[in-house]
Formats: sequence, C-alpha cells, structure tokens
Amino acid sequence: MLRWLIVILIFNLTYIGETLNLVIPREEYTYIMKNNTKKLNKFNKISRDDLIYLAGFIDGDGSILAQITPAHDRLHKFQIRCTVVLYQDRRRAWFLQKMGDILGHGNLNNRNTSNWSWTIGARDEVRDLLLLIEPYLKIKKKLARIVIDIIERSKSVESRADLFKVMQLVDKTAEHTDSKTRVWTSLTAKIFWETGNRPEIKKKEAK
Repeated sequence: MLRWLIVILIFNLTYIGETLNLVIPREEYTYIMKNNTKKLNKFNKISRDDLIYLAGFIDGDGSILAQITPAHDRLHKFQIRCTVVLYQDRRRAWFLQKMGDILGHGNLNNRNTSNWSWTIGARDEVRDLLLLIEPYLKIKKKLARIVIDIIERSKSVESRADLFKVMQLVDKTAEHTDSKTRVWTSLTAKIFWETGNRPEIKKKEAK
C-alpha cells in the first residue's frame, strides 16, 4: 500500500508547477518527493481509510492555513506559519480527541465556549500530513499543494527577497480559502520593510 501511495503522490505533485503556474520546476518536486517519502514516518501508521476520511473532514470542517506573522526576533521581522486545523462543536470535542489519537500529533484547543479545534502547527508535521492526504482531497487539493510548496521554500530562505517570494505564495492561498481580508500580506510586509509603517487594522463599527 505504501508503494502505491508514493506513486500517487509523485504523480500528483510532479505537475504542481504547471497546474498552479508556479516558478518551481517539476524536477524539484520529484526531488522533494524522493527525499520526503522516506521521512513520512510521523503519520505512517494511519490507514488508507482513515486518510480518506481525514481528507473529507478537512475539506468540510477543517482548514489548511498559511499566514504571514510578525516575528521581531527574526532577521527579516516576519515568519510564515502553516497549520492544519479540524473544527467541531464543543459537544463533539471527544471526536476531535479521537482524531488526534489517530494522528498522533497536534493539540486540542478550546477556541471559544461553543467551538473546539485540533491544531497541527509544526512545519514538518503539516507537510507530511498534507503529502499523505493530498491525493484524497477534493475542495482543498490545490491549497494543500501550495502550502507544501510554501513549507519547502521556507526552508531555503536566506534573504529578504527569498522571503518575499514565499509571502507571495502565501497571498495565493487566499484564492482558495474563505478567510477575511488579511492584515499582513507580501505588500504590507514590503511597506513595513521600506517605511516601518504597520497596516491599519479596521475596527468594526458599533451598531
């Protein structure tokens, strides 16, 4: 089964650069897959049926997120944060814990009084999970592919220009999500680098 899964992953990811019109060559994805399939041990105990179910769950009641966040202790003052999040009503928090036990990674969080979430935020864990469920995703397949690309490119960031290119990929994820207007984008980060000015956060008008 693992051999079959690797073949499917390589077939899908080989054409990401063409499908999304990204600048990364197809041969680089082949290199990524050859190096990462050996490391997919964080989640390799998950059955194919569970991977299919998990993909459907994320398509419906989950999120695949990539965000630009300020990080004043970092050289370029920003970092890229990638997460996979599962959501449920608090009455079904037990189910999130069950899913978490299957995954073996992540944390249960009480988002508010009515909603709970299971969050996977470690970069390599997010990548490994997305590589496994990508063949089974329907709605968020392209989003998963972009986030895999973001994580891989983030590892080789050495300059502000490198980081800016990754930020542009983060901007691209907004096309595949229902997220509200983002405060930090590649444009607002560039303005901050050049002027030190932060973007204005619009406050909700009182009714």
